[in-house]
Amino acid sequence: MLDTILLKKVLKKFVDEAKNYGGYDVMIDGACSPEKIEMLSKMGVKGFILGTSALFGKDKSYQEIINELRGL
Repeated sequence: MLDTILLKKVLKKFVDEAKNYGGYDVMIDGACSPEKIEMLSKMGVKGFILGTSALFGKDKSYQEIINELRGL
């Protein structure tokens, strides 16, 4: 639990500093499940590289999945 709290604080600080001091948006690549996308987007992460965790091998079209993820 403590590791998760610490990770969230560190990531939030990184996202804020990337935006405020470098003018960069943060993107995440790897294990981007819908749950992680929802949590990380609330922290300011702007993009996600999708793979098997969220996009491939699902019973929906890619367009349906992407539309759902954009709504998080």
